[in-house]
Amino acid sequence: MALIEELLNMQPGESMPFPSDFNPKGWVYVLSNPSMPGMYKIGLTRLHPKQRAGQLSKSSGSPTDFVVEAKFISADPERDEKIIHESLSRFRVSQSREFFSCPIDKILTECRRFLPFGEASSVEELTDKFNFVTFDDYFFPHDTEFMLEEMGISTFGSKGNTYWALASIGASLVKQLTQDGGTFVYTGKSFALVKPPKGDGQ
Repeated sequence: MALIEELLNMQPGESMPFPSDFNPKGWVYVLSNPSMPGMYKIGLTRLHPKQRAGQLSKSSGSPTDFVVEAKFISADPERDEKIIHESLSRFRVSQSREFFSCPIDKILTECRRFLPFGEASSVEELTDKFNFVTFDDYFFPHDTEFMLEEMGISTFGSKGNTYWALASIGASLVKQLTQDGGTFVYTGKSFALVKPPKGDGQ
């Protein structure tokens, strides 16, 4: 009961930047190069886009370095890169290369269309869309009995139904905590509640 009381009495904070060690699944990036005016490379990386730009600058043979014009957090960078490439296919310089010759504004519009939260760097940028945010990348195995044991729950009957019921209880609590706006955050070690930015109906 202590955790429930703590959560119900939680005071929302107004700001929470993403953790400095936040490591998403990857990014879709947009790079430019002074040696290729009007052309942009749109790719994906599991490294930080600045690191990827550094790699390309060293290995491409270009006389000038690549510059990161934009980067978008992605939960599925392979899928998102493919969708953006398809949406800009008429501007593609070569089907075997990831270079596009079109205005940067057009590229950014398409990236933002398919990755609307890809440029977020703080929880408050997500409060108008999401009830729950987590930065912890640990996944339980898909074994309901193991998960119930981890949570200290003994059960009689269907383990799957028990897990579903517990998830429903947790979802109800999150909805209650965020009913007036804001987002519930789990960092992997602790919980927090973040208010929506001022001016969003507050």
